Amino acid sequence: MQNVLRDTVGTLEFRHDNGELSQVHTEKAGMGMRIRIANLQPEVPDRTIRDISTKYGDVKDIKEERRTRAYRYKVSNGIRLVEMSFKQHLPYQMATAGHRVLVS
Repeated sequence: MQNVLRDTVGTLEFRHDNGELSQVHTEKAGMGMRIRIANLQPEVPDRTIRDISTKYGDVKDIKEERRTRAYRYKVSNGIRLVEMSFKQHLPYQMATAGHRVLVS
């Protein structure tokens, strides 16, 4: 990837099926992604999750995962979805609010 970026200076031409040419800008993707934190009590506030996650990167958003639509009411399933960009790798488990949580 580094070679492609260096050789093309981050810009490529793409030829569509109809012959039209488009300029495509390329760049290295960041280390951002969504992680799932499981085994967490629903009453644990997002602020607690943000506090333990910030030493691993910048937290952009936290949402509660809910049970499937098959259930009549939207009920938390104990999993939080955390969108963040990483500065370092996250451990597969952490301790927070007196609980061991699993990270995937």
